[in-house]
Amino acid sequence: LQPVDVASSALHSVQTANQMLKMLPDAPRPADITALLNQQMIRFGFDESEIPPLNQPLLEQVAPYLKQYPELQLQIRAFTAAVGSSQYSLELSTRRAEAIRQAWIAQGVDAKQLLAVGLGQQQPIAENVTEQGRFWNERVEFQWVSPAVNTVADPSPAGSRPTDSDVPKS
Repeated sequence: LQPVDVASSALHSVQTANQMLKMLPDAPRPADITALLNQQMIRFGFDESEIPPLNQPLLEQVAPYLKQYPELQLQIRAFTAAVGSSQYSLELSTRRAEAIRQAWIAQGVDAKQLLAVGLGQQQPIAENVTEQGRFWNERVEFQWVSPAVNTVADPSPAGSRPTDSDVPKS
């Protein structure tokens, strides 16, 4: 397997998400918003929770769209690769999800509308024994939920996230 080019992959994902943003209607469906958010790779630095500069503009531009759905809650789910203790990974992923939540609150999105969830090493989508597997497992996902019953309100369309067949296995 070829080494992962993190910078190039992240840049390409943000460019694709920006193209999707340009095509959004004035009142996009929640699924459209999550599809573009899930398209971008938010690649935090090792042991960091500061939002990468590459992702900040897109997150800022999406904030007005989030405000259009005050009856729904956007779940910000951060994951880490299985490096270090599971407890530390859970804390780190929570800080990362909360950093995104706070950035949107600073943009005027209602805090009650945003739920930061750190899942650490839980729910891997690839094996952690390779650099490629760790690359895929360290991710941020977005999902609309109904706050009253905590169920999916309008899931992202298929294909907005890598599937098992897209993820290199070792």
